[in-house]
Amino acid sequence: VYLALPDTQNSLFTLSPELMRVPLEESPCFDPQHISTLLPYIEKAHAIILGPGLGTAIETQAFLKALLPQLQNKALVLDAD
Repeated sequence: VYLALPDTQNSLFTLSPELMRVPLEESPCFDPQHISTLLPYIEKAHAIILGPGLGTAIETQAFLKALLPQLQNKALVLDAD
């Protein structure tokens, strides 16, 4: 299981040490610049879970608009605000 989180939520990694962290560039929320980092993990994944707590930041909205078309062949769970 890989977990990618914005910097503001990094404390979640202490809850389950078996989670593998996907390193994202520093940002308080998901941003379109994170997609290039996530794509290699997405290509190997059988399922993708987004959320909960994605937030409503403009950067996150742009991230989702750019990312969702690339997830068409993946099982997807989307739990957004």
